[in-house]
Amino acid sequence: MIAYHGTATAHLPSIEQRGIVPGAGEGADMWAAKKRGNTLFIERNSDRPRAYVATDKLAAQQFAAYTADLTSSEPVVLAVKIDPRSFKRDTHSADGMGALWTASPIPPSAILDIETVPAELAHSMATRRGAFDGDYASLLERLTAMLEQR
Repeated sequence: MIAYHGTATAHLPSIEQRGIVPGAGEGADMWAAKKRGNTLFIERNSDRPRAYVATDKLAAQQFAAYTADLTSSEPVVLAVKIDPRSFKRDTHSADGMGALWTASPIPPSAILDIETVPAELAHSMATRRGAFDGDYASLLERLTAMLEQR
C-alpha cells in the first residue's frame, strides 16, 4: 500500500539516513502546541513515540506545511510503501484524513518518491485552522479549488 508522510526539507538528511523514526520529528502535534497553545495531543502521545502517514495526499501536504512552518524550511511529502497490517488508525485525527501510525521505524528503502509542496498551498495550509479545529472537509474543499485554479 502507498501512503504519504508530510515533513520538511530540514528533516530529509536524517530521514534519508535513518528512515522515518517514531517520535524523532517535529510534526503537527508540536505545531498545534507552539502556534495555538494546544498541548492536548502532545500530552496524550508523549509516552508513545509514533511515525505517522496518511492515505490522503492532501492531508500529508497539510502536515508537511505544519512541519515546514516549525523548521523554517520547505514542505515535502514522501510517498512510502507500507504494510497496512503494521499500522493503526489514528483515532485523534479528523475523519477523511486517513491518518495511520506505527511505533516501528519506516526504513529509507520504503521511500518511493519525494515531492515538494507548492509554496502557496503550504502557506494556505499553515495559516488556516484545518484539522486541529475539526474543519478538514472545508479545508479540503478550499485547497482542492485552489489547486484546480493553477
